[in-house]
Amino acid sequence: MMTKGELMAQQRMLSVMFLALVVLQGCGSDNAEEVSALQKQVTALTRQVEDAHEKIGTLRDTAQETNRFLASLKTEVDRLKAREVPPVARTETPREQPPAPATPAPQEARQMPCTQIWKLLGQGQDALTVARTLNTTPAVVRACEEQVGRARPQR
Repeated sequence: MMTKGELMAQQRMLSVMFLALVVLQGCGSDNAEEVSALQKQVTALTRQVEDAHEKIGTLRDTAQETNRFLASLKTEVDRLKAREVPPVARTETPREQPPAPATPAPQEARQMPCTQIWKLLGQGQDALTVARTLNTTPAVVRACEEQVGRARPQR
């Protein structure tokens, strides 16, 4: 990719070559071959400059699209950050308290498959950890525990 300075240098070179071409044509036809060669060089350089301008335009358009895309991604990330729920404060309960009496499973527990909860509980995880892992509430975990009669005191 050519820089702006290189493009300007090429344009100056084209101007000098064009002036040289005019001067040589005025000197007579004994330099016709040289004049023809210079004309071909000027034509080739002109094409290179035009191609460079097109590439710069394409790169500018691509950069603008990329900037718009990044701005939309940033907006989406900000929107998702705003939706984040702060972590639930862990409440400590004394271990001496008996578990709460069995109540019918809440609506949330019916929606969450208890098999996942039972599996994690069977691996020795506590209700709060299981709730966080499955992105649910400790009440849902306790409700699943109560379905199989394995309710334990809350940790």
